[in-house]
Amino acid sequence: MNAPAPSAWLTSWSFDAVGAVGVVLALALSITYAVGLVRAHRAGTAWPAWRTAAYLLLGIGSLLYATCGPIGSLRSAYLWMFALHVSVLGTVTPVALALGDPVRLMGWQRLFTGRLARLVTFPLLAVIVDAAGILAVFLTGYGQAALDSGAVGVILVLHMLIVGLVFSLPLLEEGVLPQWATPPVRTLIALGDGLVDAIPGIVVMTTTTLLMPRFPGFSRAGADPHLQQRWAGGALLATAESIGLPMIAILFAQWMRHDERQAARVDLVLDAIRPVSDDPDEPETDRPWWLDDPRFAHRFKQD
Repeated sequence: MNAPAPSAWLTSWSFDAVGAVGVVLALALSITYAVGLVRAHRAGTAWPAWRTAAYLLLGIGSLLYATCGPIGSLRSAYLWMFALHVSVLGTVTPVALALGDPVRLMGWQRLFTGRLARLVTFPLLAVIVDAAGILAVFLTGYGQAALDSGAVGVILVLHMLIVGLVFSLPLLEEGVLPQWATPPVRTLIALGDGLVDAIPGIVVMTTTTLLMPRFPGFSRAGADPHLQQRWAGGALLATAESIGLPMIAILFAQWMRHDERQAARVDLVLDAIRPVSDDPDEPETDRPWWLDDPRFAHRFKQD
């Protein structure tokens, strides 16, 4: 009684207040993205198919699955399923939506240029706020209130999504953060985020007292509340770390592309100022030309 039947992962769907808001959000996000795709097509801009797939299949799909799908419908029956509900909305869905690159598609870069936007989207602040929010769900009455009240449940959904997007969008969207946030810096931030995101799962998993003693699923015959709480911590930890590794890989790929573009720009500059000899008999040499150019040679002289 600590886990649902395997078939429930496909057949358990519900449309309570949380499920309804999930459907509304999915429709709004999908329509907005579709409008951006139409504009890009009319402008002759080729949009990567993998970004569209990540946005719709992983982003919108995980949103529906965690609100009106099995995770959402069973969140009050199993504590670890409620933990999945929180962690998927706070990590998986935002990262998948950010992979769709909606900011660049819709031309919303200006939304991140103001002082308030810079403060809110500051990566280190977003990391702390995200982890603190998940801890608050289990260490305060927030999580229990979200189960008891549909309105608070909707607030929890919006809270997790917004905080997750505030962190994921600037980090994965190139050119949104200030110039100091180079690919190496953003990769380092993602590594730190993976460590901080592990804290809520570890806290929930190792706490011996019941954090949500009035959880509805504990009244089911055969349910083991302490075991479910350990599983809930494990679900938080597994979800956070499973999304952290792909995020680091994506940022590392952006880092490689950034270095390639930088090298190409340097080559263009050097080619533009490289002296061209008119003497066809001048022998070729592997010695870099700038070592013999008086404009640059003094910089390479050794004492």
